[in-house]
Amino acid sequence: SLLEPDPMIFFPFAETDFIEKMAAAKKGPFFHLMPLNTFTRPVYFTLGMGARHYIYQSGNYLLWLQTYQFFDDKLPTRLIKLYPV
Repeated sequence: SLLEPDPMIFFPFAETDFIEKMAAAKKGPFFHLMPLNTFTRPVYFTLGMGARHYIYQSGNYLLWLQTYQFFDDKLPTRLIKLYPV
């Protein structure tokens, strides 16, 4: 499967609070935090801990996809069907 064995973490709070805290951190395991502007809602991309991370809110959840694959400005179709942007 395209997503296995990459883990996803679900956070039950607003993405803006989380992203602002990540962006404000001077030291930490993540860098190069940037928005992907190909979606109607914000989707963020960052690097860190040897992987690529895609972060976005779907409904009441903030999803964090950690992967070693590069999706460019897109997200996997199966993921979008399960958790729409």
